[in-house]
Formats: sequence, C-alpha cells, structure tokens
Amino acid sequence: MSDNLYLEKLVQRLISLDEKAFQEFALTFGPPLHHYFLRHGLPPFEAEDLAAECVTDIAMNVGKYHPGGNFAAWVYTIARNRHVDHWKRGLKTVELDQTLAAPVNDEPWSDVEIAIEVQAVLVEFSEQDRLLVLGRAVHNRSYEDLAEELGIGLETARVRYMRARKSLAERLLKAPAIRRRIEKGAGPTGLANDQSR
Repeated sequence: MSDNLYLEKLVQRLISLDEKAFQEFALTFGPPLHHYFLRHGLPPFEAEDLAAECVTDIAMNVGKYHPGGNFAAWVYTIARNRHVDHWKRGLKTVELDQTLAAPVNDEPWSDVEIAIEVQAVLVEFSEQDRLLVLGRAVHNRSYEDLAEELGIGLETARVRYMRARKSLAERLLKAPAIRRRIEKGAGPTGLANDQSR
C-alpha cells in the first residue's frame, strides 16, 4: 500500500472515530512531531507536550483536511503554526527566524514516511513482537520491564526482539522511503543499529 493511500484511509478512519485509527495516527505522527519540535529548539518536555497536543488537535479536526492532498505536509503545516504560536506566547524556544528558516532539502514529512513504512510492517507482526519492538526502539524500555509486562522470560524477550528487529530491518530496506533516505546518505532507521543485549 502506498504512503498516500495508507494516509487517506487513515484519515477516513479518523473521521469515523475509529479508536484504533487514533492509536495508529499517534504512533505514526507522534514521534516524528516530537523530533521535529526538538530539532527546532524546544526543550524535551515542551516538545513532548506540543507533539501530544498536535496529535490530539489534528485527529479531532481531521475533517478539515481536503482529501487528495498531501496529508503529511498538512500535518506539518499545522505543527509549524503551533510552534510559531508557542513562540509568540513567549515560552522558551529558538528565534522565529531560525524556526522558519529550514534548509531547502529539509523534509520533515520524510520522518513520517518512515514511520508509515514501519507501521505497515509492524501491523503484520504478532502483538508481543510489535510491543517488544515499540517498547525497545521507540520507548527505550528495558528487556526486564517488557518481559514482565508480556509475561515471558527475559531471554525469550531478548531473542524475540532481536528476531523481530532483524525482520523489520530487512523489510524496511525494501521500502521506498527508506531507500531514498539511504541514497541521500542519511542511513536507515536506528532499528538496524540497536546492538544492545
């Protein structure tokens, strides 16, 4: 499924108040928005709060999006406006000129494209493997915590995570957004590089 088709279907599910669609939307856009705000100078706690606000507000107002457009670009336009509003309220952040003066090749939605590719692969994983990958790679949780939460042994958690991560990395290397990132020299996602045991 292409990124645009996936996003258009996600929009329709959000409009119909599908709870799982909101979770997918939050997983797909939350971390890249958080990274976007961090990259543009917000302290971590403010970036996290603003990303969460954006995810909620966008999901609640997704009916204002015009189908057939570029949904990721629409999301980042809203995020950029929210960041400007945040700055105008006088909260600690970088200068407005720095915020808006992104390099020409700066494509924040490329992070979203990668998140979409990851999500598309993860939905095919078992629930335990999906939770292990997200827990380790996204939330930096320990194997001990994850093993306890999932009711499995510590070594089982390690082995299952390593296998799931390897499978995810192999499949992502075939994805168009990841290939473009590698060709630009940005490297693949950090999932392939997590060597922690």
